[in-house]
This record gives sequence, structure tokens and C-alpha cells, in this order.
Amino acid sequence: MRVVADAGPLHYLILTCEISLLPHLFETVVVPETVRSELAHARAPSLVRDWVASRPPWLDVVPTLPLETLPLPALDDGERAALALAPAWTTDWLTPTAHRKLAEAGIAPPRRGPPACPRCGAASETISEFGATACKALHRCLSRREPFEAFKCH
Repeated sequence: MRVVADAGPLHYLILTCEISLLPHLFETVVVPETVRSELAHARAPSLVRDWVASRPPWLDVVPTLPLETLPLPALDDGERAALALAPAWTTDWLTPTAHRKLAEAGIAPPRRGPPACPRCGAASETISEFGATACKALHRCLSRREPFEAFKCH
């Protein structure tokens, strides 16, 4: 799995000598050039500058996208550049284990088409397009007549 990072987490993982955790968790860590520049800045600790100069093979430095697309003045350029690279979260990223755990909790996992009842697998009808949160809808099992929430696909 790839992950996009800004300078802050990398900076502190380097200083606490825990940066070696990242390749165990992620195949590739992607940073925009702006973030690499922040880590290499003359005011950064020498440990951080040395680390980024030796760039490990799992660190992918990519060109910074135009920052005008993210008008977030409270963030610095590195944070905005990292956000510009990070894709929006999608329910497609849920693993089979997450789907199983949702169903065990009585919540229908996301799927294309009408959701099946997470308790018995029967067909359902929509009660409301919105459940407790905007990412879920409220449905009723046509067999058991009990309501349940279902994650929407997005």
C-alpha cells in the first residue's frame, strides 16, 4: 500500500529513531518535493537532513502539484502539497475483514445495488437515504422486518 505524508510525521519518526516502522507498514511513502525540501531545510535537525539526503528506496519524492487548487491558508505548503496528492477515501478500500466485522456489528457493508440484511442475507428496502451519519443509509430487512444501517458506496 502507498501512503502520502507531509513533513511532520516523518520529522518526528526520524528524531525518535522509529522511521524504520514505515516500510513495514507501507510499500511506498510518497512525499511531494515541497515536503522533501522542508526536511532538507538548513533549520531542520541534522539527523532529519541526513536521512532525507540518503533517501531510502521506499520513499518516493514526486513533483509538487499546483497549490492554488487547495486554498487552505491555515496549512503550510508541505501540508497542502501532501493533501493535493492524497486521494479521497473510498469504501473500495475496506478489506474483506472490515466487511465481515461490519456485518457482525449489524451494519451492511458497502456494495453496488441494494444491500442484503447483515443478519440473515435477505433483500431489503430503503427507509431513508441517510442513517446516523451521511455515509450510511437506513434499510429494512424484508424477511425479518428489522431496520439496519448500510454503508453507501463512495
